[in-house]
Amino acid sequence: MTLKMRRIIVLAMVLIVIVAGGAALAVRATRGSIVVATVALNGASGDGAMIADEWNGAILVEDTITATSPAAGASQQPVLRMLDGADGRLVGIVPLVANLDAPFVDRTTGRLLSLANLGGYGHPFAVTAVDLARRTTLYTTALPLPPTVRLMGGYGMQGAAGPGGIVVDDGAGHILAASRVTFGGMGRITFPDRGLTMLDARTGRLLRTVYLPAVPTYLALDARTHHAFVSGGIGSLWLVDSRTGMVQRTLSSGYTTGVVVDERAHRALVSGPTGLRILDTHGGRLLTTVAIPGLFHAPLMVSGGRALAASFGWGAWHRGMLRLLDTRRGRVVWTTPLAGAPLALATDARRGRAYVETCAFGPTQPQCAFSIAVIALADGRVQRAIALSSTATVSAMTVDTRTGHLFIASQRGPPLPVVDPWSGIRNLPPFALPFLPRAVQPTPGAGSAGATRQGSVIVLDIDH
Repeated sequence: MTLKMRRIIVLAMVLIVIVAGGAALAVRATRGSIVVATVALNGASGDGAMIADEWNGAILVEDTITATSPAAGASQQPVLRMLDGADGRLVGIVPLVANLDAPFVDRTTGRLLSLANLGGYGHPFAVTAVDLARRTTLYTTALPLPPTVRLMGGYGMQGAAGPGGIVVDDGAGHILAASRVTFGGMGRITFPDRGLTMLDARTGRLLRTVYLPAVPTYLALDARTHHAFVSGGIGSLWLVDSRTGMVQRTLSSGYTTGVVVDERAHRALVSGPTGLRILDTHGGRLLTTVAIPGLFHAPLMVSGGRALAASFGWGAWHRGMLRLLDTRRGRVVWTTPLAGAPLALATDARRGRAYVETCAFGPTQPQCAFSIAVIALADGRVQRAIALSSTATVSAMTVDTRTGHLFIASQRGPPLPVVDPWSGIRNLPPFALPFLPRAVQPTPGAGSAGATRQGSVIVLDIDH
């Protein structure tokens, strides 16, 4: 190739960049921001639950309002805000009896089921059921305290029980709920736990409580086989019959970070710091193991025998990895490196996307730089990376699969995306401009003006 030909090729590539950049800027000026709406919350922390309610077509956000009564005066009342999945406008408010813990919407009845913290130290947790259509609480049943309470010295800590501490078997008409650990302070910690309680799903009536050798931390259910998998954290994994509430088998021991079930494939996925164990939900037989170092989150089921697993990395920046798993064959389909440590996952199977919230930090970035990566489920390619303002602390993320809008909740003000005029170029196919980075890097200090201590929710149109 002659020198003249090389110069022509370089000039042509420069012209392509200039034209594509001008087109991207023109499109951005015409179409405006990807932010559809910003919703202010009353809660100062903004760290409540946020879930998608496909049954009623809304996004449910836990918040508080100031209620006044002659007896108690002004107090903070927990509520559930129902937001429209298209534009984020408020469509209803549901009063709650207590703060929620591991809430979900029952796919069969459309009711919200959750554990509820009835009051902190020494108080038992409860199971609450909410009729979202009528916006009323159906029942709140306190879980029984164990016959003995263990006291320990030391600093306060949160209980080990995490998301997934409650499941419902609509076929059997039962709810299984794990007892929760109350919060402690300096001096002692109270553990009213180790109980697994079965309730009547319609009325909330207590049916049976069994006390396990270790604290039940995570629950997952295969409603087709009526088998629930209950993790004991650093203890055992139990197979429980959701029709009777009795333990059928003790499957294995070891540290567990989460359990999920793929009902179509009859697979239970048990995660741990070193990888994943895949079990048959009919009897709990171990089928295979998948080595995934740093797997401190439970996998997220997508559809059709697929699951996403986000793992933490090691080193100065703690950058993680995202993997798509074939649950039937027990193999990794693709692996994608992340910009930081993974904090939350959401999927939109209709549009073939995964959303990963990450926090990047290191020697030159002492504070978390939050960003959202949009990843194609087909091949793991990063389609878009949205850097968020550095003043907000992202606490929850979910997607409305009907509209494709992404909802992000945060503390200390809205996590507004950092403007990137070159995103149109970076979102071109990789073969067009392979020398440009695929990710949008966060801008230090961006979005600091106007930040508040109140929580907020922003609605993003990723296709905008």
